[in-house]
Amino acid sequence: TGKYVLKDFKPDNVLVTPQGMITIVDMDSIQICENGQVIFPGTAATADYMPPEFYTNKVGMDKFVPLEQSWDNFAVSEVFYQLLFGLKPYAVIPLSDDEDSNTIPYCIAHNLFPFGKNAALIAKVPTPHNNFHIIPESVKTLFIRAFGDNPANRPQAMEWGRTINAELKLMPITEPDPSPPSPVPPVEPPRFCRK
Repeated sequence: TGKYVLKDFKPDNVLVTPQGMITIVDMDSIQICENGQVIFPGTAATADYMPPEFYTNKVGMDKFVPLEQSWDNFAVSEVFYQLLFGLKPYAVIPLSDDEDSNTIPYCIAHNLFPFGKNAALIAKVPTPHNNFHIIPESVKTLFIRAFGDNPANRPQAMEWGRTINAELKLMPITEPDPSPPSPVPPVEPPRFCRK
């Protein structure tokens, strides 16, 4: 609708039930706008999920300036990366020895995505990032766009959904093993000694 920016979208604020029902919580962090005017600025944002332009151009510092959808698109892309690889996309060790260089916000501000244009400024890339090389090209492209220099190029949630759904449809379906599971041997209860 162009009226809402979640502003503090992160895994902690998304609850999923065993039945697959999704609930977004911490709703006081949503910026609400009407006709280009901020009605409610949102009360919070988490540094590890704020886009590079916050750090480099102070976008979002003035709580009464409407945020762009690209803010949410950045956070959503970070969450998808975490889901696939088990760590944040900017979880790297930079070459820099600045005091705060080992923080996620520093790495976001300096665009230290292991597969982006500043990869040469990274001293060490944790092993889970290597799985980037085995994901489908279409998903790699979304991550490259998400963590590139142009906020307007960041994929929206709908594009993520369509792309991932298309890739899942291409995966071969494996049939479950029809043989019954092996019986589990009985476990002898522990014996206790009395003194």
